Amino acid sequence: MSAHWELPDWWQLSPWEALDALDQAAVVYGELAQRGETLVTRVRGQQSTQRTAQQARATAAQAKGTATTARRQAGSAASTTRRSAERGAATATTSAKKAAKQTTTRGKATSTSARKTARSATRAAADAVGKVGD
Repeated sequence: MSAHWELPDWWQLSPWEALDALDQAAVVYGELAQRGETLVTRVRGQQSTQRTAQQARATAAQAKGTATTARRQAGSAASTTRRSAERGAATATTSAKKAAKQTTTRGKATSTSARKTARSATRAAADAVGKVGD
């Protein structure tokens, strides 16, 4: 027993009807692309999005500074420890504590900045959601 099936309706179009359908699809695609571009432009232009981008750049710069501080403090602590070992252990301990505190302070500041950037990104995303319906 053979199964009988039919082609879907859109397969049964004449060549001219198929070309018309393709033309319509191209028009709709172009309109959607234009709407998407307009939406992206509006979201990028929002004050909250710009503020978030600026905070992200500041956080990245701060993280880079924290890494530099840690690297310099590690090198400084090593050389100070070597010199202090010749003089006495108390100076080496004080120097290491000071270097660790500076690095910790920079790390906390970077962490706080990252949290603020994340909060700002959340607000910007919420603002952007409001633009989608327009």
